[in-house]
Amino acid sequence: MDKLAANGLGALAVRASGSVVYVADGVKGLQRYDISVATTPVKTAEVATAGTARGLALLEDFIIVADDDSGVRIFQNSRSGLGEVASLTVSGQAMGVAVSGARIYAAAGSGGVRVIQINDGLVLSDIGGVPTKDFCWGCDVSGGRLYSANDGSGVDIIDVTSSSPRLLNSIRIGGEVFGVAAINEDMCLVCNGRAGICVVDAHDSRNPTIVSRLASLGETRNARIHGDKGYVAAGFGGVAVVDLSDLRFPTVLKVIPNRNFAWEADSCGAYVYIADGSSGLIVGE
Repeated sequence: MDKLAANGLGALAVRASGSVVYVADGVKGLQRYDISVATTPVKTAEVATAGTARGLALLEDFIIVADDDSGVRIFQNSRSGLGEVASLTVSGQAMGVAVSGARIYAAAGSGGVRVIQINDGLVLSDIGGVPTKDFCWGCDVSGGRLYSANDGSGVDIIDVTSSSPRLLNSIRIGGEVFGVAAINEDMCLVCNGRAGICVVDAHDSRNPTIVSRLASLGETRNARIHGDKGYVAAGFGGVAVVDLSDLRFPTVLKVIPNRNFAWEADSCGAYVYIADGSSGLIVGE
């Protein structure tokens, strides 16, 4: 937990959707911003969470929050604000979330990966999980594969096609792994802290391989992928926009400066929205 506390709390995660941006703020909770004027976000709602809001995922009109020791919480978006409609405590600490269909996947820190079913009436149930060898900071899903970022032990490749998640394999990355973004079902981009990023090919889950690395980005924490571009939040190093059109040779297109510590970034149109720790939400181009 000191790896978060060392840089202070504040804006830790961000998701852009249409003319709205959502921010998970470790102190203030869940925030909603109107970005009708892209360069001037206007806060339109804020709601405190029971824990420390660290991660976000979007599902239609719902915002799913990884709320640390308070588990996973779901808020409904409406004109009047943000209202909590469901919650579930998980084993460990909810550090990040991904969603696919009626399932939420929680990166649960010391609790590994947990799988949560969204039942009728927004009733949540924990239907299983996969333990990880180290602290699970984040996860992402594509098709029938889930990838988890497990600090010093690397990345786990998990089959989620059935009702019970199944560990297929793991790959050691070296150094610390804080975040992972699925490029597709067979490939993922790994945020490797001070070592930069790498691309993992898990087409053959029996023999996953690192196909490329890109260093000197700062302290990479999380990434979002849109098309053939990756938006890599690199701590004090800002946000690197990375060309992923050739996964064997990722290249930095530009670096967007920040003010504090970039935990996560997401793009909408020509603009990039950065969860920048104690500087809150900032906008880059």
